[in-house]
Amino acid sequence: MLNIMKKAGCVGLGFGIESGNQQILDDIKKGIKLETVQKAFNLCKKAGIESFAFFIFGLPGETKETILETIKFMKKLPLDDFFLSYFTIFPGSPISRIAEKYGKVRAGYKYKDKININFIPNGLTEQELRKYYKKAFREFYLRPRQIMKYAWKMREVKNIKSLFKSGIAFLNLLRS
Repeated sequence: MLNIMKKAGCVGLGFGIESGNQQILDDIKKGIKLETVQKAFNLCKKAGIESFAFFIFGLPGETKETILETIKFMKKLPLDDFFLSYFTIFPGSPISRIAEKYGKVRAGYKYKDKININFIPNGLTEQELRKYYKKAFREFYLRPRQIMKYAWKMREVKNIKSLFKSGIAFLNLLRS
């Protein structure tokens, strides 16, 4: 199927993985296994299709250890890129009725955007979530493999502007 998609013009696929910890995935009823995720990314790479993953930090039950497992899993996958957000509780969602059992819920409209933190799992602090968020970006993008990949992309003039903007955003994230 991936080979057919590639021939049809597919250049990339994104996967909502959320966590690199199987227990967290089971608890949120994600319905996926980490081994299957690994196979899917390997198959994308083999077919020549870029792959992207979406992860969330601060899910109910999250700990420092599970965040570190997610970072380790993220680096293990043959990803081309990843997107990371904080777990966000939206009013009226099923989790909103039981969230306080798993951590601290912040009130206020500005905290319902997946960029700001509106839920802090028991055992973690907002500062720790932010620290691990930066750590994930640093450890993923500052690997020789990733640096070489982006350097290789810069050989095409059309990529230089977007890569430059992305580099500035990355440096600003690390500075903040």
